Amino acid sequence: TSYTPAEAKVRKEKIEIKDEEVDEEVKKYAENGKKDFQTLKNTMLENKTIENLKYRLKLRKVQDMLYKNAKLEKTKNLNFGDKEGKE
Repeated sequence: TSYTPAEAKVRKEKIEIKDEEVDEEVKKYAENGKKDFQTLKNTMLENKTIENLKYRLKLRKVQDMLYKNAKLEKTKNLNFGDKEGKE
């Protein structure tokens, strides 16, 4: 089985999602869609979309981890047509 780099990171780091994190996200969906939280959660459990949500939350954690640990450097900005950068 081949994994994307993000999926491989999820597996390597053993990233897990707590029930509270899932509930928090479902609450956001419910509020945005003006739906009842428990009804929406039950629907998501029945049709297995809750698993997709957990997967997306894991990938978001990887993204946040990579962003937090990224070492960024200031580079020169190039304007269209310029051959040399400007500070």
